[in-house]
Amino acid sequence: MGILRRGPSGKALRGLAGSDVLTWSSALRDWVPASVATLLPGAPVYNVLAPPFNASNSLAADDTVPLSAAIAAANAAPGLVYLGSRHRITAALPPLLNNNIVVTGRGMFNGGTIVQVDSPTPVDAMTVSGCQYSGFANMWIAGTRLFTTGNGVKVTGTYRSTLQSLLITSMGGGVEVDRCTLTSLREVNLGDLYGPYAHYAHGANGTFNHAVKYQDCVCGTNYPLGIAGQAAPWAQSTVYVTGQIVTANGNIYQCLTGGTSAGSGSGPSGLPGTNPNNVHTTPIADNSVQWVFAMPAAAWWKQGSFSHTFEVLDCGALQGAYGSSVEDDAPASGSAPLFFRSHNFQVDHPLLRGMRFLGGSSHRNSMTFVTSVMGGSGIEIGAGVAGWEYEGGEVFGCADAGVLVGSGIGGLLHGLQIDAVSARSSNTRDCIEVAAAVSNFRIIANALGNQVGGASASRYGVSVAAGCDRYTITGNLAPGNTTGGFLNTPGASSTRVLAGNVGTVT
Repeated sequence: MGILRRGPSGKALRGLAGSDVLTWSSALRDWVPASVATLLPGAPVYNVLAPPFNASNSLAADDTVPLSAAIAAANAAPGLVYLGSRHRITAALPPLLNNNIVVTGRGMFNGGTIVQVDSPTPVDAMTVSGCQYSGFANMWIAGTRLFTTGNGVKVTGTYRSTLQSLLITSMGGGVEVDRCTLTSLREVNLGDLYGPYAHYAHGANGTFNHAVKYQDCVCGTNYPLGIAGQAAPWAQSTVYVTGQIVTANGNIYQCLTGGTSAGSGSGPSGLPGTNPNNVHTTPIADNSVQWVFAMPAAAWWKQGSFSHTFEVLDCGALQGAYGSSVEDDAPASGSAPLFFRSHNFQVDHPLLRGMRFLGGSSHRNSMTFVTSVMGGSGIEIGAGVAGWEYEGGEVFGCADAGVLVGSGIGGLLHGLQIDAVSARSSNTRDCIEVAAAVSNFRIIANALGNQVGGASASRYGVSVAAGCDRYTITGNLAPGNTTGGFLNTPGASSTRVLAGNVGTVT
């Protein structure tokens, strides 16, 4: 809660934090947070409410022209563009093209600055391109019409761009970082987005994206997914009851009225309109079933092709399909994403995976927390991954397995607590499942608890499929799995180590 103070205009302004006191700015002729007043000391200040821009400071009027004029002035003579408290734009604003430009509002919540994006077509509302040390801060960017494309902010070809204290809602995506170097995002919070990703960083063939850091960011949706049973893919001629969740055509839907689904087709599809006020309540007919749109099958954090060093630090995600996803989504020579790093990353109620790695190498994660995976497994390491590890954390409450290991090259699971898995179908999935023919991995000092099914559980703490070899499984505890804790399909005894585990290895 920031400090409130009334300026000469009589308007109450809010600082960014309790210690971010409001100070009088003679350049702006207003009380402003100290953090804003010192963003670019000595640089020109372009107050969009003052002449020659004369923005309305109202959501009833269209402020696209005055805001665009202020950005154009800053592109000509770099400085600080200072927004009012309320602006509506009906088209994308021009990009920041010069070095050392900051477009800032008065805070990301009500009482600060809201920029409503009321474009009739999808747009990247704010962009920064081909420059250094420029970015956006202290505002809420909110769409008024829903589309599956168009970002709140897009950053392209920049060096050391910074985004700070932003809230982005009701857009296709949140922030896309494309072919940049050393991009910093702090307190950039996203919610209720409708495209396939929220935070997305990638490069292009021949031009890499280097070093993007997300810190103290949270993402999620406020859609209240109180579900009946476990989520699953939509199926033809199937009886559904109110509250059930399905994935269909790249989105997630919830059953509003129970019945039997259609005997053909692929199920509910798309958004039922572009109005954010009724997108979650408008019925979608499917034979005798009625569905409502819940959310896109989105990754909150996505590292794509030609992207090197992607850091997620002290961040959290709620619902959606994936908390994070590493994908080689534009495969070519040298395209694999490298160096995913996470620390204290928390994922709650994802539909399909808490975290998944489908490509690339050198992925390192510490203190990961994944809970309540509604229709899948907690963590997936795909077959195309080389060099990965999880050090510490917890995976709790999964419809399927706790951790799926499809690649072992340089792999490590160490110090994890994994519990309450196999909720979709009791006693069918394990805490850690290693796929067939995976080699060169280590599973060390993990605490592996009960599968759903309680005392009658007959599954395993660790299951290793046929053909696996050259691995170490040591010092693990699996007291809650009555089969004995571990299932091992032996490789060559000279190239694997099984020692110090509490629970019988079979």
